[in-house]
Amino acid sequence: MLQLLVTLAPPSSAELAPWFERRFQTERGLLEAILARTELSLRSRSIRLTVAILPGREVYANPDSGLASFQRQAARRVAASAGRRNIATVDLTPTMRAEDFPVDGHLNEPGHCRVAGALSRALGYPPPECTANGGPAVAD
Repeated sequence: MLQLLVTLAPPSSAELAPWFERRFQTERGLLEAILARTELSLRSRSIRLTVAILPGREVYANPDSGLASFQRQAARRVAASAGRRNIATVDLTPTMRAEDFPVDGHLNEPGHCRVAGALSRALGYPPPECTANGGPAVAD
């Protein structure tokens, strides 16, 4: 019955936030530690860390679902954790589409190409060339 209610009326971000904080307190601490350690290690070698926010298929296929709401909340938490450390983030949500996840939640070739292009641009590089079916163009 609870599943049916959540499906019919998914919780808002405001309703989800306190639960999210309690449920993922350990994981959030782990994320903070990983970001701190990675950023420190890279900074000592003059390398800038950028965190990519890659949304799940549910955000596009069923944007009003409880799972999509959960994924958006998780993405906001990751971005906030990175932001507290002045770590740049790239949100790939606007770049991707439902068709990029045709079957099992994994990206197809056009999806990979869109992600590669967005990441390349965010890092200051030209986007890769892709074939007609969306895959990377490979030089012979």
